[in-house]
Amino acid sequence: MFNATPLLPGLNLRSLHIARVAATHSVAPLQTLWGYLLDPLLRRAKTVKGANSRERVWPLPQTFWTFLAQVFCPGSSCRESVRRAAAWLRISSNRVLSEDEGAYCQARRRLPTKLLFKIWRHVCQRLEQGSEARWCGFEVFILDSAQCQTPDTGLNQKRWPQPCTQKPGCGFPHIRFLALLSLGSGALLRLKIGSDKASELKLLAKMWGTFRPGSLLVADRNFCSYAHLAYLVGRGLHFAFRLHGGRRQKLQPGPRLGKHEQLVCWEKPKTCPKSMTPQQFAALPATMNVRLLRFATAIPGFRTRVVYLATSLTDLDLYPREKLAELYRSRWQIELCFRHVKITLQMQYLRCKTPAMVIKEMLMHCISYNLTRHLILTAALTYHACSQRLSFKGTLDTLRHWAVALYAVELRPRKKNNFLAQMLHAIAVDPVPERANRSEPRAIKRRPKEYPFLTRPRKEMKTISHAHKVRAKQALLRRRHALS
Repeated sequence: MFNATPLLPGLNLRSLHIARVAATHSVAPLQTLWGYLLDPLLRRAKTVKGANSRERVWPLPQTFWTFLAQVFCPGSSCRESVRRAAAWLRISSNRVLSEDEGAYCQARRRLPTKLLFKIWRHVCQRLEQGSEARWCGFEVFILDSAQCQTPDTGLNQKRWPQPCTQKPGCGFPHIRFLALLSLGSGALLRLKIGSDKASELKLLAKMWGTFRPGSLLVADRNFCSYAHLAYLVGRGLHFAFRLHGGRRQKLQPGPRLGKHEQLVCWEKPKTCPKSMTPQQFAALPATMNVRLLRFATAIPGFRTRVVYLATSLTDLDLYPREKLAELYRSRWQIELCFRHVKITLQMQYLRCKTPAMVIKEMLMHCISYNLTRHLILTAALTYHACSQRLSFKGTLDTLRHWAVALYAVELRPRKKNNFLAQMLHAIAVDPVPERANRSEPRAIKRRPKEYPFLTRPRKEMKTISHAHKVRAKQALLRRRHALS
């Protein structure tokens, strides 16, 4: 029986119970799918002392699931998440819950970052266990970097300064992150975060301890430096990187392994790179043998016609040139991963206003991406489909609607299994259309509105002159006159 306590008149246990029930029901559809995977970690995370030790309106498990649901619905705000909980409570018990989002925002700030890291790695392990795809017996991992923006707050500017080309008050803090993708499972395994000026090689140096010996790394030309390649080989890894633009873009005179490949000897540079310590640089060998091969991409619309690839795989019979060329072409999978995370899940423009919350928001995006990949891999293995061909956006659309249906039959196991099979079938029969050698120019079709750019901070720029429209029209008339 829930009554207001006589000794603590401000604490209404009935309202506390109502809020907890509402939060539980609002995220139950996601819990129905992945509760067996994540709930044990969330239950063990509850400590005896400190944050999350007291039962609150938003306890730690419900805060996590609500935050996850918010990421799965791009554009969803904290206010919408709280109102979703209020709506579920209204449906289930015809009771009213306060729609103030302050308690939920405070609960998000109390989420332990270490717990989110642990959940992310746990999902990655399940993905890696479920996928047995190999390339010539190797686990293939792809490296690349990308950027995203954060709100223009003082704390974010201090942690990740905006580019120097933008005037103060007229830009946004930029985050550069280096990502590690598994080619077999499509899982986003690691993420190293730095500022816009952070070097990709420095971020790579922070990731060295995460690579498993015997793995194969694929990356573009920015990572192809002697010091880092020699260090990777010394740790028992193999590489297939595109040749750096600073090196000679042609095969050298001398004996060759084949028509378009040869074994070259690279010498150790004299200067230590900034991304390595002098002790690490001194331990590198004086020379390193690298297999250099050339292949052409004679496809209309592609920018690159000839590609030079540097690799440590020197056996011609086990690793022919055609297979290596096809392997490097699969590097494009990480670009698709960035598109799914940044565009589909809308991580390109983050919304949290403090660095700690920005990191948590990025972790939640990584968790949501890997959970979606887990669903795709399950559907592919169940119905013998290719996981790389299944639509990521289509899986999200299917998930949002079928998760509610699965929760509706939670207490009927036979019907729930039937619904789950139908959901996986809907995902498996929705592949991305075959678009062989499709060319996608980096151009925008939809025209932006004719608004000027901010040249001063918004508080100082009170009035905006419309003379830019007149000047633009005059310039357009001059160009037309010149063409005629």
